[in-house]
Amino acid sequence: FDPEEGATSGFLELTGSLKADLKNDHKRPENNFEDGLEIQNELSVVKVMKERIYSLAVHPDPSKVLVAAGGKFGELSFLDATLASHPEGLNERVLPEAKEFHPGVFAFRPHTGSISNLRYNPANTVQLISNSYDNIVRCLDITTGTFDELYNFGEETGDVITGFDLDCSGNLFYMSDTDGIFKWADRRAPNSVVQEIRLHEKKIGCVSVCREGKYLATASNDGTVGLWDLRKLQHRTDEISPESLHTMTFRRSVTSVYFNPHDSSKLLSTCYDDNVRVHYNLTLGSSDKHYHSEMSHNNQTGRWITNFKAVWDPKSTNY
Repeated sequence: FDPEEGATSGFLELTGSLKADLKNDHKRPENNFEDGLEIQNELSVVKVMKERIYSLAVHPDPSKVLVAAGGKFGELSFLDATLASHPEGLNERVLPEAKEFHPGVFAFRPHTGSISNLRYNPANTVQLISNSYDNIVRCLDITTGTFDELYNFGEETGDVITGFDLDCSGNLFYMSDTDGIFKWADRRAPNSVVQEIRLHEKKIGCVSVCREGKYLATASNDGTVGLWDLRKLQHRTDEISPESLHTMTFRRSVTSVYFNPHDSSKLLSTCYDDNVRVHYNLTLGSSDKHYHSEMSHNNQTGRWITNFKAVWDPKSTNY
């Protein structure tokens, strides 16, 4: 991203029409995939960075498909994948010639480590929050192209921020690290106060907060999914590890867990035992039995491919 080469104006032209106050009712129409998915040809694949992609975020504005990708070495790339940008090609399922195909990719480098999570602020969707293995949390205003540093945990501990989520107000941040520590912070609090508590003995790779902001789900390398009452965690004054509302144990590491965006009684998890699971009929706060359905999927990505993390389709309410 080099402003001297005119990249600033090009990026701001791309993002200038995006709205900041999008609500949940602004959704793209659901797609019909009865015929399956396919890659048309080599022009259907756009190279947005030199190395591995660690995270993705799609802006919620239904008028544009703006994809943000976080990379291995701190790169943050934006791709304008809107069908309207080349309607004669994709609408007829034949892409333009290579010399006529201009996907429009812009690249930043806001971090020095892998960008593990990207989240648009639900209360202000021109703000893109990123966290990285450099232990820094930043906020990009996509209408100005400027970054703010929100939290810097330093690199002296050796443990890095892995999981990240925020509440619907965009003020409460929830984070986890490679040592099993859960952290939370309120952007409105003075001096950027961050509180923390140990929830697992091994790495927490993913955290998710339900839409009501009452409950937390964690996925850990210890082979468990933990469900926690956030209100109890945030009011603890001792250092004793708290008890979870419910713990689901599996044979291998769990790489991700996400609350359903419309129904907090459902979770979606991905595990190294080669299963993706939908957990349903969750009665949080009770000891009732929980149920799940599982789908077989090879999740053995190895060291060269980013871990698979199944997510809910944000457009759909039919789960």
